[in-house]
Amino acid sequence: MDLIRRIQQAEAEAQRIVEQARQEAAEMAEQAIRHRQAAMEQAQVQRKQAIEAAVIQATQQAHAQVRSLEDQARAQQQQLVNKAQQRIGSAADKVLAYLYQSIDQGG
Repeated sequence: MDLIRRIQQAEAEAQRIVEQARQEAAEMAEQAIRHRQAAMEQAQVQRKQAIEAAVIQATQQAHAQVRSLEDQARAQQQQLVNKAQQRIGSAADKVLAYLYQSIDQGG
């Protein structure tokens, strides 16, 4: 009887150990899933932040290039205006010189 009782207790203990091991394995698997999910979410957040930072940087660079091109265009425009004013002044001087010469020659 005592032997049967010990065998039954051993079987019950073995069953309890197996069940506990099963529960621990399930908990570990669940924890691994949660950890992997958290890591994926963190990676997604980091990727989104990297994309946003790249967009901001590209936008800033584009604005800087636009300002640079606008400055270049204004400088070229001013050069053309200055050149045109010089030519207009030179042409006006030539016309006046021609008119004065015509007047002096009795024209």
